[in-house]
This record gives sequence, C-alpha cells and structure tokens, in this order.
Amino acid sequence: MKTDKRDPRALCRLFRAGELTAVRVPHSGEEIVRDVVRAATAVKALTGRAISAREADIERRGVGVAVLGDAQGELAAALLEDAVG
Repeated sequence: MKTDKRDPRALCRLFRAGELTAVRVPHSGEEIVRDVVRAATAVKALTGRAISAREADIERRGVGVAVLGDAQGELAAALLEDAVG
C-alpha cells in the first residue's frame, strides 16, 4: 500500500485514540518575546563560559581567585583586568 493511503489512515487512528494534540502558530509578538528570551539565555551562557575561562586563565598564572560580593567583585574584576590585561 502506498504511503499516500497509509498516512491519512494512521492520522485517523491517532485522532480517534485521542493521541493528537492541537498546534497553533504563535503570533509575531509571541515570536519576538521567544527570540528575546533565547538571546538572553545565550548571552548568559556565553558570559558564564567567558568568566570561567578568565578564572581558569588567572589560576593557571598562579593567582588565587576569591569569591567576593558584587561591589567588591566588580572592583576585583577591574583590577584583575588591568593586571592580566
């Protein structure tokens, strides 16, 4: 039997069994929000990897890395950036 005849029969079987779910195409506003969320997630992941790479580089050079609060951390990051360059 050809696939063209099998496909609609399989879909009918799935529909009668309640196995099919409704699907809709998101409108443009929803797509924009999804794109922004995806981009923010990607930036966060890249930033985390960049920080880890910088810390690994600093540790390879023999400088200890301390966990500091936000204000201290920003100051320490600026000082390390100047020192390591």
